[in-house]
Amino acid sequence: MDRQTLRCYKRAMRKNKNVFFTVADCVTWAILVYVIASLIFREIGFVRHTAAYLAFCACMLYLVLYMLAGRIRLEKFMKKERRRILHDDVRRTFLLMSDDEFEAKVASLAHDDSHLIALHNSKETDADCILKAYREAKGMGKNSVTLVSLSPLTKDACDMAENIADAKIRIISQDEIVAVGVDEKKHTDEYADRLFLREYETLHPKKTLKSFLQNRRGAYPLCGVILLILSFFLKYSMYYRLLAVFCFYMTFWGAVFRNKNNLTSDEK
Repeated sequence: MDRQTLRCYKRAMRKNKNVFFTVADCVTWAILVYVIASLIFREIGFVRHTAAYLAFCACMLYLVLYMLAGRIRLEKFMKKERRRILHDDVRRTFLLMSDDEFEAKVASLAHDDSHLIALHNSKETDADCILKAYREAKGMGKNSVTLVSLSPLTKDACDMAENIADAKIRIISQDEIVAVGVDEKKHTDEYADRLFLREYETLHPKKTLKSFLQNRRGAYPLCGVILLILSFFLKYSMYYRLLAVFCFYMTFWGAVFRNKNNLTSDEK
């Protein structure tokens, strides 16, 4: 994989947050870990230099864990995105086929005694489609139906399929349908990476401070509350409260940017 594709995967995982703000975010939390650990070690009874050394070790441990967690998250994200990209590509290929070609392609999914209904549709499959499939099967004297739909079923359609007592309606999952259309020579990881890069480059993500503040909408207030509670039970309460104020300050500006984005999207 080339560096540009890997960079795009990382940015997509970070929800298009700039590298500078990612580093700033990591450094901010590393400083918080160092200060909190230093205060806790001083509270336990260590002398200043020992507490500073232990706090530095805690900070380094945080950075190592942060990097390991980032790699694991990236691998899972890349696997998920490749699966999504290939799923969309196969579904798009099926949609462009003729009805006869699509039915022949998915014919292997039906049992020998089951009536195959291939819904070559781009919209959601509703309860009316289930009823139509049921009537068609009954008209042919069959009590078993295999339903293949390129689009997901609505809740009403699923309920309808489950509540029909005199016929067995087997719904083929989207993964099974996609598996039929996967070409191992064509649908490789490299192919998925190219499609992902092309899709990502069309989005033109904006690099702003908003993404940095919005990304920690839950972590900053939680950290601030914990620090505020600790300030009532531990020494150096002023330091804990200053750190809590900093966390609440970051939370406030994150909320301001989110509200501003919501107002802008509503106007559009």
